[in-house]
Amino acid sequence: IYVKSLTTEAVAVVVPNAEGNPRIKQINVKIVPILDKQSGNIARCIAVFENYCTVCQSIRPAIPVHVEVPYVVTQAQPA
Repeated sequence: IYVKSLTTEAVAVVVPNAEGNPRIKQINVKIVPILDKQSGNIARCIAVFENYCTVCQSIRPAIPVHVEVPYVVTQAQPA
């Protein structure tokens, strides 16, 4: 799968704890790859990436991380 471009956004949801101090409740991540064509392997690639993502797998034991990957497929325009 060829990724033409990629945008990402990560938002930390911060809430006060019992003492009123701010704490990260969860992190919401949105990754938007722009692909050159549709593929039956896209879902598998997303699952493999998330499993091997160093950041997600390192912090998930302490903070829930929700990942969304709404990919976009664009076809090459004929010249």
